[in-house]
Formats: sequence, structure tokens, C-alpha cells
Amino acid sequence: MKNILTVAAVALLASVSGATAATQITFGGFCDGMQLQTADNVNFTSVQTGTCLQGTSVIGAGRVAGNHLKLTVNWRGFTGSKDKKRYVLQFPLRTRGKFKEYASQSGQWILLNTGRYEMQP
Repeated sequence: MKNILTVAAVALLASVSGATAATQITFGGFCDGMQLQTADNVNFTSVQTGTCLQGTSVIGAGRVAGNHLKLTVNWRGFTGSKDKKRYVLQFPLRTRGKFKEYASQSGQWILLNTGRYEMQP
């Protein structure tokens, strides 16, 4: 019985320390945002959110490099079209942080937008 309790306690502590934190951000001047998730504050996954993305599947991942979080995001739209974008967010995440949005075109990253993001409660 003692061994079972010890194993259960270790499993519980491991699950707490591996908990995933989620942060919601929105992009200033745009109708979309992202929910960012991380377990280690270095590697992140993202799901695009917002009113303009109905019918669109947008999932990405990335990691912190220096003072930026760099995410590569795969888009799949209504017609089945695919697109790849990169978001570079000022890190650590903060209210009124800066972002840049790039699109992949012919193997090159082309700057589309710059602005500020807001952290949501």
C-alpha cells in the first residue's frame, strides 16, 4: 500500500509540474488573435482565434529565440487552400508587445504586417 501511495504522489507531482499554461493575445487593428500554450516557456503551440477565421483551421508551433517568440502557422481555408505564415512576437509576452507577420511565398518570408498585440485576461 505504501508503494502505491508513493507512486501516486510522484505521478501527481509530475503532472502538476508539466502543466500547460495558456495565454490569449489579439492583434491590434485585426479581427484575429492566438491562444498560445507552453509547458516550459520556451516551446509554444498556437491556435488562431477570432471572428474572421470561421471555417479556417489554423495551428502552429514555435519557440523562443532571444527576445522573440517565433511561430510558424499552417492555414487551411474554406476552399482547401494551404498557406504558411510566421509570427514574430516580442518576448517575454506583454501588453502592447510588438509583432510582425510574414507569409511564405516561393520559399521566401515576405513581411505582411507589423503592429502591437494585447494580452487578454
